[in-house]
Amino acid sequence: MHGRVSLETQKSGRTLVNADLSSGLLRLADVGLRAAGRDPHPDAPPRLFSDVQLVTAASRRVDAAVKFSVGRLALSRVEVTELSAPFTIERGLIKAPQVTGHFMGGNVLLHLDADANQIPAQTRVEMTLGGLQLAQVPHKSEPPPYAGTLLLQIHAQGRGDSLHALAAGADGNLSASVLQGTIRASLAELTGVDLRGLGLTLTRRQP
Repeated sequence: MHGRVSLETQKSGRTLVNADLSSGLLRLADVGLRAAGRDPHPDAPPRLFSDVQLVTAASRRVDAAVKFSVGRLALSRVEVTELSAPFTIERGLIKAPQVTGHFMGGNVLLHLDADANQIPAQTRVEMTLGGLQLAQVPHKSEPPPYAGTLLLQIHAQGRGDSLHALAAGADGNLSASVLQGTIRASLAELTGVDLRGLGLTLTRRQP
């Protein structure tokens, strides 16, 4: 990772941080307790959402304006490419109005508001994933059992100082639409489809 960071002490005593950071490749597996060899469950499968604490005490003391970009962001078994994530922090209020990137052949648009003055932070997320290619979902068969274009829209809120904590306790609405698609296997065969790359698993209901 490289870039530019400047710090300025304001008359109020708060520190203002301006940063412009970029990375060619960022693997979340290289960040956090597991990367440091201190994971209490080292044999557990990697999580899609990182448990690295993003909201810290510094988020309440420091104001910031940050431009952050990543060429490839590795999330478990999937990647987000050309990620642009500008955000600001002002008196504990974190705003990321337009996070964009490319995922599974489609586009990601995310809006995030977080109140770090609350412990844990209260966060609201609106995300649209458009043009996702179902054939790029990790699967065990060739050719892929399904193909088509998927649109996902997510509106959620919750509490958490990490992506994992937020995802685990969030509630809200999710809508999914397959705009065009084909299924190359019966529904019975699809009951074992592997969606672990997205943090999901579809399994057959047991009698």
